[in-house]
Amino acid sequence: IHTAMKAGDPIAARRAAMDHITYVERSMAEAERSGDWQRVSRLRLRQRSDAGDIEPTRKRS
Repeated sequence: IHTAMKAGDPIAARRAAMDHITYVERSMAEAERSGDWQRVSRLRLRQRSDAGDIEPTRKRS
């Protein structure tokens, strides 16, 4: 964005800005999905553990 603006190229600057906005939107959506998956995973693990469905982890000697 900076390079295009410095070069005085408004079309390239706009394109770079739009590409950046798209990248940020996708990154935020991915981060949100990842957080949702982690929350669901923790909830399922907690539910299974509360129900006694999970075997305790074995200690290594």
